[in-house]
Amino acid sequence: MIKKLMPIIISVCGIVGLILCGADISAGIGCGLSVCGEVVIPSLFPFMVMANFIAASGAADLIGKWISYITKPIFRLTERCATPIFLSYISGYPIGAAMAKRLFDNGEIGKRDAERMLTFTVNSSPAMAIFAVGAGMFGSRQIGFLIFGVHVISSVLTGLIFTRVFIKNDNSMSAPIKNNAAKSNLADAFVGAVSDASISMLGICGCVILFAGITRSFDNFKWSAMLLEVTVGCKYATRYGLPTVSAVLGFGGASVIMQILTLSKGLIRPHILILSRVTHAAIAFSLCKAALCLLPDRVISVLSTGVPNAVVAVNITAPVSAALLLLSVVIMASAKKAEN
Repeated sequence: MIKKLMPIIISVCGIVGLILCGADISAGIGCGLSVCGEVVIPSLFPFMVMANFIAASGAADLIGKWISYITKPIFRLTERCATPIFLSYISGYPIGAAMAKRLFDNGEIGKRDAERMLTFTVNSSPAMAIFAVGAGMFGSRQIGFLIFGVHVISSVLTGLIFTRVFIKNDNSMSAPIKNNAAKSNLADAFVGAVSDASISMLGICGCVILFAGITRSFDNFKWSAMLLEVTVGCKYATRYGLPTVSAVLGFGGASVIMQILTLSKGLIRPHILILSRVTHAAIAFSLCKAALCLLPDRVISVLSTGVPNAVVAVNITAPVSAALLLLSVVIMASAKKAEN
């Protein structure tokens, strides 16, 4: 009965909120659009295209075999889990869940392995941490590198805790390794990568805009942005310092949690996912706090070269541009070969 009434209650509350706080919500949506246009899309989209291309072209399988020599003994996961682990650190939050669901549907991993993997593959991309947060919000890529380093170490520690302590391996819920994925040619892989990245960006920007509007309507509870949406939350958390920003980036916010639950479709229990996010946030906060206390003052002054809270447009870097150009050349060569 409660489950049936919940959508009605949420809908009514949403309508009432739009009527009472329409102006604030509109202003928040405008802020969300600005963040998407100036920070999120320029910094994330190229990396998402490249990550999707790596997965679609089959290159991730080869990379996964190399990485499995590290991931198998550390996290006690099967070889097939190495690729989602690798891509979760490159392309950002939703990719780990999407690839876990794909591998589970193909019978390549079991449900227990998928859940254990999803406790620590909910990660920020380097583009998000270094460019969107570091360069875009602090005006310093050095700070971005520090935040991303703390984020990765915190993720690994979270993985160790959940894969070795909370959710131990269970062979009865594992699946035999299969290889049913069909590899496409490079041209199709690139077109598909651009299409998938575009769809993902629409979802990400939609969540950013929605939760920015909701947050703006909470005049007396603006701190809730740090719990609702990671991009707006990080922007708000800059006033409290790097450890708080690291914690927000590790937690991901309600928006990311909802995306993971939607994409994984029951592969991870909600309370396990939330507990893993809280654990990641706590470890990230502690590590960043320790790093700032242990680093020399000269290093801190070098890191703090930017202007806090100055959101600037992030241009695509030269390596990314070169990589996209190289991919274009490969596509043209592939298309010419196909015509012949």
